[in-house]
Amino acid sequence: AREEALNAKGLAVAAEGQAKLDRDKAVAEKERADTESATAKAVTDFLNKNLFEQVTGGTQRGTSADVSVSGALDRAAARIDGAFKGQPLVEAGVREAVAGAYLSLLLYDKAAPQIERALALRRGIQGEEGTDVMKATLMMVTIHASQRKFKESAALLSKVVDVYSRRFGPDHVDTLKYSLELATLYTLVENFPKAEVLARGVAEGRRRT
Repeated sequence: AREEALNAKGLAVAAEGQAKLDRDKAVAEKERADTESATAKAVTDFLNKNLFEQVTGGTQRGTSADVSVSGALDRAAARIDGAFKGQPLVEAGVREAVAGAYLSLLLYDKAAPQIERALALRRGIQGEEGTDVMKATLMMVTIHASQRKFKESAALLSKVVDVYSRRFGPDHVDTLKYSLELATLYTLVENFPKAEVLARGVAEGRRRT
């Protein structure tokens, strides 16, 4: 009877521990969702006020539009510093949005510092391997490659491939995708041995899947 009672107590303790883990996970998920929602709203509000109204002329009658999108972007970018004190993830989101706009205009030199700052902010809070950190890193990979800085681009993409391979497995669709892109970058810098290993691995992974 004592053994049964102890077993029952052990099961109850384990169940309570699991319930606490589930509650903590639910709270963490809600906090993450709230943060993402607040970030998205802040990004939208900032861009509406500091970018789109400049380009469209705003809502006031008689206001002339700024026909230079790049000029409006420059002014919006200049207003980011100090606008989000105590909200580093919001600032990172705004900088990424501005960088994305610069990318669409092929203004890589102006996009780069925005992503560099966003990465610094995210790494300080979300760590080196956070999902949003990986997304920002991939933007930086694109920028470096577009600037023909293939070695720098390959170094960053190599980290992404490593993280995705450990997190999702070597045959995951994104792992294979970024591995092939990395093989392409290695080819561009004439590192053919590494390129071949990666390309063969991707081919084998795709055959398996």
